[in-house]
Amino acid sequence: SGTLQITSDPKTTWSIQVEQDAPPMVQITSDFSADYFGASQLPYAAQDDFGVVSGRLLVDLDAALLDRRFGLIPDYQGPSTVEMPLAFSLRSLRTDMKAVAEQDFSESVWAHLPVRIRVEVTDGAGNTTLSEPLFTTLPARRFFDPLAASLIELRRDILWSSENDRRA
Repeated sequence: SGTLQITSDPKTTWSIQVEQDAPPMVQITSDFSADYFGASQLPYAAQDDFGVVSGRLLVDLDAALLDRRFGLIPDYQGPSTVEMPLAFSLRSLRTDMKAVAEQDFSESVWAHLPVRIRVEVTDGAGNTTLSEPLFTTLPARRFFDPLAASLIELRRDILWSSENDRRA
């Protein structure tokens, strides 16, 4: 903040007040949902005084709620967090936006398991904010044929831990 003065003729002076950039705000506005084929949608809203420039969806396995039976008995050998960049519409006003994160988690080892989901957004100044977590079951395609469901479960067990290879 201060004064800007141009000393030419005529002399001109402006008083400048600089406003500090506020961090963005983000919230998940509805539950995760999935269609018959497993495509998931997570509605969220984000606001920032100068505009949101990027974001990502963060998914963590909720190990406390995990039913540790069968192929889930061994320790998980994969990444602890799944990150997915958010795509923003070119037409959306990024100072006050409503959007939907879309992803098919059917191939994820965490499909139909308990997870914690958060949305993270960043503004142009580099300020980052996380939404309150949503605790849910990771939606994905359902298999109604018992043989198909069994094969998918065995696939999950193999991806879960190399200890499951022989059993599967």
